[in-house]
Amino acid sequence: MAHKKYCYYVVASGVKKGIFDKWERCREQVDHFKGNCYKGFHSLEEAVLYAEESIDKEERVAVEIHGEISEEFIKDLKRWNLTA
Repeated sequence: MAHKKYCYYVVASGVKKGIFDKWERCREQVDHFKGNCYKGFHSLEEAVLYAEESIDKEERVAVEIHGEISEEFIKDLKRWNLTA
C-alpha cells in the first residue's frame, strides 16, 4: 500500500522523537521500533500542536524542517509556527 503524503511527521515514540518534513526520516525512526507512535500532518502548526500534546514538555526532540536540523525542548517549539 502506498504511503499517504503529508508535509510533516511527528514521531512521539521511536528511535528519535521529533518533527520531520520527510517521510523517509520519519520511517527511519519508527521501523522495527516496538511500540512506535507517529502521525502525519499537512501543516507545521498542526504538527507542533500534536508534538506538544504527545511528548513530555521537558524532553529534547529532533527537528528536521526546511533543511534545518536542530534539537530542541518541546516547550520551545512555538517558534516553528512562525515559519509555517
